[in-house]
Amino acid sequence: GTSRQACPVGQLVLAGKVTDMDTGRAYYPDLRKDNLLPVVALCCHSRPVTVTQMVPALTDGDVWCDMESAGFMEAAARFLSAERILILKIVSDHLEPGRQNVRWLQQLMGGQLPVLARTLEQAASQMANPKPIIPGDIDEAVDKIIEKQRFTAAMARQLKLAVRQACLAGNDPMPTLRVAMD
Repeated sequence: GTSRQACPVGQLVLAGKVTDMDTGRAYYPDLRKDNLLPVVALCCHSRPVTVTQMVPALTDGDVWCDMESAGFMEAAARFLSAERILILKIVSDHLEPGRQNVRWLQQLMGGQLPVLARTLEQAASQMANPKPIIPGDIDEAVDKIIEKQRFTAAMARQLKLAVRQACLAGNDPMPTLRVAMD
């Protein structure tokens, strides 16, 4: 469910961040900038929540809640890399206390099958014919910086991750590289 009243029930969304509200652990599926769906940050709760329970969180904007995404990310991450994981959700409610029946939920899902099919086809195509996330010249520059600056293995992973995230988001990784060169 979501607190965003403007989001229609039945809307298909894609999670760009999942936060386990019991542990505070956050998961970040890698998303390309050309995805077809609205991207949301999910708060994964172990119990159903209502909008009245979420009032403090609402001061920071819209809230998107579910009960299984963190467990799914934990399990999927054991077998797949982040760019091969998609968390797709269908908005079922606006955090109201009543729960919908199975038939109604099936109708919501059925209404999103064409969008879901296009999204999965796009993801499968990207996985079958992956474009390099980090262009070759940038990748070479990262390696040279790591070598020249004598980065530790941990520092090298952090730099590569920051550059990868910038490239995935369609941002210029050069500001990150400039900081690493200082």
